[in-house]
Amino acid sequence: MMKKNFSLLPFLFAFMLAFSITVFAGDSEEGFKPNPNATEADFDEWIYQGLKIDPPYDKATPVPKEFINSVGTMAAVSGTINKSTTVYYGPSSTYVSRETLAQGKAVSVIEKEGSYYLIEYSVAGGNVRGYVLTTSVDGNFSSVPVANNNINQFGLNISGSTATIYGGPSTSSYVSIGSVSKREIITVLKNDGSSWYHVEYWTSNGNKRGYIQTSNVSVPWLIYKYNKPITTGTRTNDYGSHSGIDIGVSSGTTVYAITSGTAKFRTAYKEVTLSDGTKKRYAVSYGNFVELTFGSNKAIYAHLSSFMSGYTAPNYPNTVPPSGADSSTRYLEHGSISVNQGTYLGGTGNSGYSTGPHLHFEIREGSTVVDPFKYVLFAKMPW
Repeated sequence: MMKKNFSLLPFLFAFMLAFSITVFAGDSEEGFKPNPNATEADFDEWIYQGLKIDPPYDKATPVPKEFINSVGTMAAVSGTINKSTTVYYGPSSTYVSRETLAQGKAVSVIEKEGSYYLIEYSVAGGNVRGYVLTTSVDGNFSSVPVANNNINQFGLNISGSTATIYGGPSTSSYVSIGSVSKREIITVLKNDGSSWYHVEYWTSNGNKRGYIQTSNVSVPWLIYKYNKPITTGTRTNDYGSHSGIDIGVSSGTTVYAITSGTAKFRTAYKEVTLSDGTKKRYAVSYGNFVELTFGSNKAIYAHLSSFMSGYTAPNYPNTVPPSGADSSTRYLEHGSISVNQGTYLGGTGNSGYSTGPHLHFEIREGSTVVDPFKYVLFAKMPW
């Protein structure tokens, strides 16, 4: 345990608040509000003494050459709408519909995905791209390529504000079709030329596809290719106002190793002497947690209810109210094991400094706490 010294804590906490983030879901113009749920108790000051806490990650990911898609720069094929037809924002009628095109409308066919063509056509204010059934367009499309969504991974809006989604890969030639909020997670389908991503994002009416500048997006999978620590749940606390990412989810939900490393299974607890002289243990701080060490980095999975086979998580009750660590906190060590990426590590829970079942996921680079979204994105919008 580190030496107790609270002199720097007000500055540390103020630093975190200075970078506080409000997370929204979907198109900002549609009036979404922050999720009001919170499952983490107050900032656990004791365990962050002596640690530096980085601000939220804000670096766009350079696109590796092998992921630069040539389809966006290929010549489109001219066609004509042969009957009144609906344009969708994706290659299925489950996507949001944009409008109906009349018979005789001139379009350009860019690529084919399933039974839909991605087309481009003129509208008031510029051009836009959308999807129509292949049977609704006349022309010779033998040279039209099949869509190559060769990234198809989560991306994060790191622009620092709302980012505009356009109807094609240009700010001047195409109309805007929506926006994504600060730190919203989207799906990056592919790179359309060197400076644009073709993406899919959520709105209150359904999913849309559009285009966003690569300078606004981080795609950590392009660098690290790490596994998601959890595949379901909702983001209830974000990094910046918090030391990690909180994912609200039902107790017992599986958590996974994001990469290969050494998993250590631990429990933070306090032991209290009762009036009859007996001792009782209470879960505090991280409660039952796993430390996954990979290189010089460490991922922390906190507030678990169970560990992987061979390791037993004690069912200590939480204090009332839940409490963080202090000088009386002890750690029960259950052992460690080498694991591969994707290995089941345990189940989510409500142990320790927690007010509801969730996963607190945190990453440290040595003695620096960093934004987990620097390495891996998970719990896609909407909440």
